Amino acid sequence: MGLFDRLRGGWVYEDDADYVIVGTGAGGATAGKVLAEAGHDVLFLEEGPRLKTKDRPRDAIGALSGSMRQAATQTTAGPVPIPVLQGVCVGGSTAMNSGIIWRMPEDVREDWITNHGLASLVDEGELERIYETVEEDLEVSPTGDDVLGGNATLMRQASEKLGLPGQP
Repeated sequence: MGLFDRLRGGWVYEDDADYVIVGTGAGGATAGKVLAEAGHDVLFLEEGPRLKTKDRPRDAIGALSGSMRQAATQTTAGPVPIPVLQGVCVGGSTAMNSGIIWRMPEDVREDWITNHGLASLVDEGELERIYETVEEDLEVSPTGDDVLGGNATLMRQASEKLGLPGQP
């Protein structure tokens, strides 16, 4: 019995797949989806459990320890530690990032073209096609008033009063 088997209490799983994806976060889920749609058999491996909303702990310590590496206390090494939030459940870090999605700002795209020679990677027409596909697949929409919290409501009211663009 190998180390991994001992750590998992002797649990062994056998299956056949064309591809094994380690991690079900944004990258792993996307890679697996693309491969499966191309007709490949895909197997996902995830470190943690699938957390259904009804099963998630309601207290902060329980919620963080059950879904985040080091209970959300992980930092980078070096003279200035930077917090690193890393999910350890099905969905990875996407399971707790509030569902935020942004398109690349135009000034960033222009910088990548002008200063970094990445024009072929950030073609405006191709990006638009990709954005539309992702937004449709993920059913992207503004946050509904029914789930908007007090802070977001105040922020929206303030931005409207100041004439600033924005949406939850």
